[in-house]
Amino acid sequence: MFGSIALDVAIGLIFVFFVMSSITSTAYSLISNIRNTRGKLLAESLKLLLDGGIYEQVMHHPLIRRANLKAKRLGMQFGIQLDYDEKPPYIDPETFSKVLADLMVKAKSTTDPTKVLLGDLDESLRPLFENLNPLNNESVEELVDDIRDWYNNAMNSLTKIFKEYTRMWLLSIATVATIFFNVNALVIAEALWQGPTLRDAVVEAADQRVSQENIGADEAGEARDNPVAIFQDDLAALSLPVGWTEQELDNIGLGSLAQIDAPERETPNLFVYIVGWILTISAASFGAPFWFDLLNKLVNLRAAVKPRE
Repeated sequence: MFGSIALDVAIGLIFVFFVMSSITSTAYSLISNIRNTRGKLLAESLKLLLDGGIYEQVMHHPLIRRANLKAKRLGMQFGIQLDYDEKPPYIDPETFSKVLADLMVKAKSTTDPTKVLLGDLDESLRPLFENLNPLNNESVEELVDDIRDWYNNAMNSLTKIFKEYTRMWLLSIATVATIFFNVNALVIAEALWQGPTLRDAVVEAADQRVSQENIGADEAGEARDNPVAIFQDDLAALSLPVGWTEQELDNIGLGSLAQIDAPERETPNLFVYIVGWILTISAASFGAPFWFDLLNKLVNLRAAVKPRE
């Protein structure tokens, strides 16, 4: 009996962590898309590696521009106007290597190639340019391969930087979301342990979510892109002790901003607030895939254990 309750509490907590991770990831995706984070980071990296002159030539090359068309806006009659994405979030390695090789070949054919291109090239690319024979197709193919390898290595380093940047953003968003929605791991764990009805409801919701995710279904549709809707549908609707009640916000004069209509509940002390929030923040920054995988395993374990009981 004790083991069964502990398993259900664990499933409930992990479900909450999964939902909070989803809220955090959704909010970050919205912010990242608006800010074009990937595109700006890629642009800054290429400017650093190529220098200003050659960077502009690469980005305005027909192959690059053709691969980065975007819809500028919708007209009055829903006509789509196209434009070029000046800071695309991704440039295909094959396209980039062909473009830079093309610029190198053209520069090599000029009367003074050093002034045309060499001064703008990264140190690691200069030997490739200096040894290039533009009249030799084999050397040009080798150049494309070498540039592709160079570009992939640079992008691997950029990926590490982007992951660290993303991790810091996720931690910041998780902090704001946890406090804004008042999702306290300690308070929730206690409520799940002491409330069999709440525990059963949360476990059932977790089981349904696992089934939906496994078959790719999403009943909430476009609302799943809204962090507030995710909170309301997946946590507040289950009557979990989350959100801020009018009673709690009245203490600081913000009672009108109450997120849930709940009866009076015991207000935790400062220690429980801080530790519970820290646990939730840390969990939410792990990412939804991590918690879903763990939730999936525990739900399957429960399904195997329950019939024996």
